[in-house]
Amino acid sequence: MSPSPKAFSAAAEGGEPFDWPAFARTLQWQPASQWLILNALAYPFSNAFPALTRASCPEPARTMVAKTALVVYTMFVPAAAAAAAYLLVGRKKFARRRHRLLADATLAMIVALSAADTISIVAQARARWPILGPALSSLRGACWPGRP
Repeated sequence: MSPSPKAFSAAAEGGEPFDWPAFARTLQWQPASQWLILNALAYPFSNAFPALTRASCPEPARTMVAKTALVVYTMFVPAAAAAAAYLLVGRKKFARRRHRLLADATLAMIVALSAADTISIVAQARARWPILGPALSSLRGACWPGRP
């Protein structure tokens, strides 16, 4: 038995097909595309972080600073920036309800998955804080001497 061609027509607005050209025109405002672009910038940002903060440390410590910046960046920046851009500006750009619902669903998924990752990483860091705390203090002292 083959499925009916109208099997999913109840989900569509009045049985209309999905408007791909209109969706493509608003793709830059979709949270998923913004999240992907911001995640693609994670490595360049983390590699530039020691220079941006004027870290004056030798190579092994410099790499550790870059890796720490990568973790912190990926935990917070892509999800928060995509959510802020979509909720403040992007949501108003969608004329079609289905496109807005798709963006709302992807934003909810991005925020939920990012929150779960952040909770997991913070829990692991808390469990290992007796080791991480002194290591981060010595890293800060090696890369930014004279700062409290």
